[in-house]
Amino acid sequence: MIKKALPLLLISLFLLPLYGAADADPKVELTYPIETDPGKIIFIDVKLTNTTSEMLWDLKAVIDSDEIPIDIKNYINIIDGEKKFVEDSDHSINIQDQVTTRLSIEITANAE
Repeated sequence: MIKKALPLLLISLFLLPLYGAADADPKVELTYPIETDPGKIIFIDVKLTNTTSEMLWDLKAVIDSDEIPIDIKNYINIIDGEKKFVEDSDHSINIQDQVTTRLSIEITANAE
């Protein structure tokens, strides 16, 4: 009996630190204007709160142009479509820290 229990105990001890490693997703909030006019630039503020139980590394905010419907894509130009949240040397976001970055899109003049 002990010969069967010992390997299970060792496996459990190795897997225990992994339990709950990513118990929550980071919280993301977007701030952007509700209305705009042709020829204007829309700024999208992306605020990320690390609500996980681990540090986050090398995260960036991205506007994925492949996900934009073609009828909308014809009327916008992505200016700043990809930015890192943290530019300093270690590229990390500590637990419960908040970081913000800004993306931007230009509405074309023919978007009436």
